[in-house]
Amino acid sequence: MLDSFRISIQCFIFLSLCIRINAFQAGKFKSLQHSFENEIKSGKKQYAVNRRESSSFSKPSQKNYNGRNNRLQKQRLPQNQSMQHYRAVNSEIIAGRNVKDILEVFVNQGGLRPVNNEDRPPFNAVNYSTAVHRLAKFSSSRKRNGGRQHVQKNAIHTDVRFGLLIVKLAFYWMNNPDEFGNREISNLLWSTAKLNQQIKIQDSIRNQDLNIGKLTTFTMNHIKTVIRNRGTDEKQVTVMAQLVQVILLSIGKELLHRMRKSKDLVVKATPQELSNIIWSLATIGECDEIIETLVDQLVI
Repeated sequence: MLDSFRISIQCFIFLSLCIRINAFQAGKFKSLQHSFENEIKSGKKQYAVNRRESSSFSKPSQKNYNGRNNRLQKQRLPQNQSMQHYRAVNSEIIAGRNVKDILEVFVNQGGLRPVNNEDRPPFNAVNYSTAVHRLAKFSSSRKRNGGRQHVQKNAIHTDVRFGLLIVKLAFYWMNNPDEFGNREISNLLWSTAKLNQQIKIQDSIRNQDLNIGKLTTFTMNHIKTVIRNRGTDEKQVTVMAQLVQVILLSIGKELLHRMRKSKDLVVKATPQELSNIIWSLATIGECDEIIETLVDQLVI
């Protein structure tokens, strides 16, 4: 009986010691955890910068981690949506079957709004090059008439919508020149050459000593005058048509200047793009040293 009592006492003492040891370890762990949390808070900025290189801090809590991901996602979302939007617009342009369809896409995307009141441009670089390329193609298409072929001239230069499209293309080019790659340059130069064959520009208008910025602003104001007069003054419409083509030629020269500055554009161009550019330059009459560079690259 006495032995049983002694064993019970010893077991009680042993259990008490175990509880105290566990409590001490728990308190020590809690203290360490508290210190560790303070360390994370004090080094939060440093951790954000060096989170992949440093192993001194633990991974952020799931709440903070998700919050950071949500903020990054919100930052990326407008750009992704913008790219999807312009891809959809490009599909609409390609689906257009005539000049009217393509100009309607431009109008539906806010092409008639003033430049300073736009939430976003109606087109991006790819959209502009695709639209102008197809407009030039449709406006110079050939139709059979009595067994003979003739060029169908849709008087596209006298269309105010086309004038606004070229003006906004010029503004977009001035603000985003780096978005125009080989394909865009090739399409725009080919279009400029094709459209240049459909209109005769007076020397007084062709030889205006204006840079592309002033020329675009001047043309924009002239288009506003044509709109106010509802296109009833044929002389004003004719001048507008010639100014629009001069802007296209000016954009072509700017694109060539970009190619001269960036040799990578020439090196990375495909044979089709190079041949289109060479034909365009020869047709427009801009034959200079860059043609030799392009021909050399095409031969290689």
